Amino acid sequence: MIIFQKIKYKNFLSSGNQFTEIDFKKHHTNLVVGTNGAGKSTMLDALTFVLFNKPFRKINKPQLINATNERDCLVEIEFEINTRKYIVRRGIKPTVFDIVVNGTELHREADDRAMQRVLEDNILKVNYKSFTQIVILGSSNFVPFMQLTSTHRREVIEDLLDIRIFSLMNNILKDKIRIHKDQVKSLDLKKETLKDKMKMQQNFIDELENRGKQNIQSSNTKITKLMNEVDQYMLENAKLEENVHKFTKDQEKVRQRAINNLIEREYYGKTQAGKTKDWAGLNNVVNTMFKMSSTSFFALNIPSALKNSLGMKWQSLMLAAGGEDLNMKSLMRGKEWAYKAMVELSFGGQLTVKGNKSLDQQMVDAFDFVQDRFIQELGKNMSRCFTGDTASMSWLNSPRKWVELQAGIEISAGMMQHKKVDQIGEDGVVRRIPYLEAFTLGEDGNLILKPGIDVRYSNLKTEHFIDQNDTVESIAKMYNTTEEVIEKALGSNSLRAMQLRVSTIEGNRSSEINNIKAKIDNLDYQGDPVGSQLAKEKLLFDIQNVNQKYDRQLADNKLVINNSLFKQTKNRMQQVQNNLGGAYAKFDQPEAGRYLAYRFYAFMRKFFTPMFVDRFAFAGSIKNPKERLNPGLGQFTKGYYIQAVETIIETLRERGKNIPYMDQKEKIAMRKFVAEFVLFMLSSIAMAALGWDESENRFALDFTGGTAAQTTITSDAYVAAVAVANDDANYQKDGNLFVSASGDAFIYVT
Repeated sequence: MIIFQKIKYKNFLSSGNQFTEIDFKKHHTNLVVGTNGAGKSTMLDALTFVLFNKPFRKINKPQLINATNERDCLVEIEFEINTRKYIVRRGIKPTVFDIVVNGTELHREADDRAMQRVLEDNILKVNYKSFTQIVILGSSNFVPFMQLTSTHRREVIEDLLDIRIFSLMNNILKDKIRIHKDQVKSLDLKKETLKDKMKMQQNFIDELENRGKQNIQSSNTKITKLMNEVDQYMLENAKLEENVHKFTKDQEKVRQRAINNLIEREYYGKTQAGKTKDWAGLNNVVNTMFKMSSTSFFALNIPSALKNSLGMKWQSLMLAAGGEDLNMKSLMRGKEWAYKAMVELSFGGQLTVKGNKSLDQQMVDAFDFVQDRFIQELGKNMSRCFTGDTASMSWLNSPRKWVELQAGIEISAGMMQHKKVDQIGEDGVVRRIPYLEAFTLGEDGNLILKPGIDVRYSNLKTEHFIDQNDTVESIAKMYNTTEEVIEKALGSNSLRAMQLRVSTIEGNRSSEINNIKAKIDNLDYQGDPVGSQLAKEKLLFDIQNVNQKYDRQLADNKLVINNSLFKQTKNRMQQVQNNLGGAYAKFDQPEAGRYLAYRFYAFMRKFFTPMFVDRFAFAGSIKNPKERLNPGLGQFTKGYYIQAVETIIETLRERGKNIPYMDQKEKIAMRKFVAEFVLFMLSSIAMAALGWDESENRFALDFTGGTAAQTTITSDAYVAAVAVANDDANYQKDGNLFVSASGDAFIYVT
């Protein structure tokens, strides 16, 4: 229960600067009577302002300050609740809000709003609206209880009976109920989701079980089939084992027999075999017949020479179409380089030069662009002269050899132009250059590798004499190669062990030379000048011998880096040429060539086999062809006809879906196959367009529509091209039917 005891105020509305004080303790009941404007309502406004920070009447807060003084508005109320005495002060200008409980000022909250909540909730336990409905009733703004809204009536009742806590509890319960309802909805949703997932998983499990049963059934069927096949294969294997056992002894001797034949042919010069091997006269007559037949066929036979050359050029187009070893651009660059080298060879005096040859000619010899040519010409070049060539009649075959050599150099130079190597410049920048441009001439005029290129590309082995300051890294950097290459060159030796040997050798050398020098210093030049001079010369000669001895020991301690990349490139170029134009080198000739009967059969056709193999070679059965090892290329290959047919069948089977996934070998085979087919079709069209003139023995084409003035074209080169086409039909040999594509046709207009 609130018992108001005293209220005082100043500068509040019409009250002046002196406190107006009303004491409610004098009487139990107080009645305030006065005329209008006497200040009755001011007292009520002061009471509600000091307790709730707003007046009873609808007056703006700034208007509560006395209009005359305009400051120091202050209201103070004293009241008692349950034996506790309270004093509340509230003022404007300056702002004042103090609460004193039993003479002690109440702890101030963070702001006045927090203090106001403490006053209303903890002390008065009534808010402004309830206070103005229960404690203060004004005639002007009083609203009867029953006319209040339900919310206001509830607030009044709660304040009157002090049961607001139940409303708060009710609100809290409502919030909890709402939260729980939301949670129930969320759980129901999760429940439905889990049910759907369980249903889907159950369906998936059922599907897997069905598939598993089907797979098991299929696997069992396959196992049964495979078991039957295994039994069949075991029976066949048993039969094969019996056959293998029969032929084992002969098969074991095949390789040894081949090696023995090679040794006999290459090292002992036994080039004849069979029953006629000892008939020297017959063999000489036959070889002379072959030589004379070749000479009569090839000597001054320009069409034949062009035919042979165009065959290689046709083949080079197939190779360029594949794009693996060269392309059209590198082929044209190789053609340019080849013509330059051939002009230099023919008209630059390189045939009969006795000293060092030019850069291009040394490269031709070093890489042996046309296999075995270097060996065949090595002895001739030492004593070759124009008079000797004229007397030996070798010039009769020069046109054929010239075009063959040019075609071979063209392909090899194109491959070297296509192959790129890294060169480290003096500025440390790595540049990619064609292998064809990787060589130069040294100070002595001999062929050497340009600086900054891996020495494994050199035409000679690299020998490095170990130094005490050498490391694997420094040696690799010196020769532009990798540390792995240096470690491989070291083999089982360690660099440190080799350096220790060098140190020991140099120490022994120094010790022996110092002993000899000490003897020289002890000679008596005054007593025996002649004898001392002779002794000195002998001792100096001993020093030379000591140096030579230890130089030989150092030579045995050197590091040798093989020119493996040079050999690999050289072997690949020669193997590619063998595949394109046949095996010209004696080393690559078949073993059957030792027999006279075979030589009769294979005369002038012995170069067909490598070209046939390049197209149709495979290992295994024709139903399932496998790749076979090609030692010259250093890789496993299949004939590109076989590979192309396999790819075409696979493309038809897959309806073209496999085309984006074709590997490099399949792409190369298809390009070569398609290029050869297109060139063959174009050549057939050209042959159909050009009629054969029997009287003139030439192809003729009417450019004038059949008028009297008829122009015909005669081309020995085209005649040769047609002959190449005929060879292609008979021996599956390529040929460049479009002469103008290579730029080598000689057209005569008559």
